Amino acid sequence: MGDYVKYWTRGGPVDAWEVAALEPNRFLGLRGLTDLRGRNLDPKQARPSAYIEGLWGFALNELPGGRTRLVIGGYQAIRPRWLGRLIFYWLYIPVTWIMQARMMVVLKRNIERAATTQPHTIDLRESPLSGVEQPRD
Repeated sequence: MGDYVKYWTRGGPVDAWEVAALEPNRFLGLRGLTDLRGRNLDPKQARPSAYIEGLWGFALNELPGGRTRLVIGGYQAIRPRWLGRLIFYWLYIPVTWIMQARMMVVLKRNIERAATTQPHTIDLRESPLSGVEQPRD
C-alpha cells in the first residue's frame, strides 16, 4: 500500500491513484486526492477550497464452477460543490462509462489470451482475473 497507479501525459508518467487497500486476488482499493490542476495532495493535511477526492474499489468474488465476478464501485467528490455538480452532470458519467467499458474490453481480451496460452485449468489462486464472468446479451 502507498504505491501509485500511474497514467501517462506528454511529460511522462504521473501518479494518479494511491493503493489504499490491497488483499491479493480479492480486493484492490484506490484513493485519489488532487487539486484542480491534478497535483496530488496529502490526505493528512486540511483540504483546500478546491479539490477532487475519490475512492475506487475492485473486488473479485468467487462463484461456483470456477468462475469469478468482478465488482467495481467508487465515490467521487469535487469542491466547490457547484463545480462538482457541473462536472458530474455533464462530464463525469459519460467519461466514466467510456473509460470503464474500454477497461472491460481490455480485461476480457487479456483473460481470453491467458486462457488460450495456458493448457491447464486456471485457478483463482493462480490468477486474480481467471474466469471473470462476462455480461450476458
